[in-house]
Amino acid sequence: DFVFSFKGRYNLSNLHEACVDKYLRYGPIVREEFQWRKPVVHLYRPKDFEDVFRMQGKMPMRPISEFVKHYRLSNPDKYDSPGLANSVGEEWLRLKTLLMPVLLNDEKLNYLHGSVNDICDDFTELLRSVRCRKTFVVNDLQDVVYRLALEAIYMMSLDCRLDCLKVDLRPDTPAFAMIYSVKLLFEAFQELYYGLPLWKFFKTPSYKKLDKAESIMYDAASRRIEEAIERIRHEDGEKRDRELSVLQTLIECKDISDKEIKASVIDFISGGIFTVTNAFTFLLYHLSRNQDVQEKLYREVSDIAKDSVITKETLDKLRYLKACVKESFRLTPTIPTITRILSEDIILSGYHIPAGTPLFCNFVVPSKLAENYPEPERFLPDRWLTRDRCNSRFTMMPFGNGKRICIGRKFAEMEMYTALAKLIYNFKLESTGQVVKCKQAFIVVPSEPVSIIFKDRHNV
Repeated sequence: DFVFSFKGRYNLSNLHEACVDKYLRYGPIVREEFQWRKPVVHLYRPKDFEDVFRMQGKMPMRPISEFVKHYRLSNPDKYDSPGLANSVGEEWLRLKTLLMPVLLNDEKLNYLHGSVNDICDDFTELLRSVRCRKTFVVNDLQDVVYRLALEAIYMMSLDCRLDCLKVDLRPDTPAFAMIYSVKLLFEAFQELYYGLPLWKFFKTPSYKKLDKAESIMYDAASRRIEEAIERIRHEDGEKRDRELSVLQTLIECKDISDKEIKASVIDFISGGIFTVTNAFTFLLYHLSRNQDVQEKLYREVSDIAKDSVITKETLDKLRYLKACVKESFRLTPTIPTITRILSEDIILSGYHIPAGTPLFCNFVVPSKLAENYPEPERFLPDRWLTRDRCNSRFTMMPFGNGKRICIGRKFAEMEMYTALAKLIYNFKLESTGQVVKCKQAFIVVPSEPVSIIFKDRHNV
């Protein structure tokens, strides 16, 4: 059975826990009034998730971040559109169609894998350099993983390295500014998305935080993007065909402005940094606390990936490694909720839901129910290697589902798989005894900086 103790009022940092409390109090479907009595419906049953996603249509609708749209359209000197993440309808479909050739094309991703290998090797050396010489502890692991995520997403977006995996990352560098701004941005998102929309009437502290984060991010990325645009436009056609990056994909399209290109690339970089960093940190934390799992994973990696050389063919064979990633997503889902707005009425759990009602599909609850996953509080990757691993594929969807699935999913998975394989081959991860809880910062993140012991497995 599901066991959970909920204390205190709901607040912005424990909304993922609040949804569990609502399920225990009211059942699998809950109507709630949100932001000045607007009705929303919370769903906790995978069958209802499935029904919602099967009806989402060709251009799925979700509530956009109105504050981001307002900010960007209020700054026409920088932006002339709200960007892919904040677009809907035909505009969203147009931008997604532009990016699909590189982000969902296996051939292009295979080309990028060589660079991802190099980045993960540099990340391994960075961990050796920043850990304590006596105890081998890496304190504030998230801070180091941010640099891995930024380097990888930057390379994929602009087809060049940012060099943020050097030991000394100075505060005056674009990489430092980008990481700082992303943290600040998601803090602002959490406050603005779930709070009262007073920013529509005056610049609230949260809106000022958004303004600051967007400004720092734009300044940090803008010049680099402009340089990359200029470089790509002067390359010969043969090289452009061979080295298709996100930026070049956008440049090749005639009906998109340079401002819109910048907005799309900045959104892609910022979104990829924050989600990958926290998901990967949770994954390493779970492995450090489960030595039997880690040793089984090490045996798989050392048998298949000789000398830590990771190829596309290698990744295809690392079944247990992928199971570890899935289990981490289940136990600590960084994306706890996906929201859809349907254009037609729907019946869910016996209730009639009018069209236009925001439907929150909350994955935290079914991911931790014993009826779906025996011993749900344990980290057991083996459960993903059996045929009866779960009664519904809609129970857990870390990248979303259907037409509006995360467009960077394949690259994010490739990055995490490659980095994990290299780290497990090179290091034995051990827990410092720290127990990490979760908090919500628009997505679910560790409640505090994570510390892990990284001991060398081989002589270096």
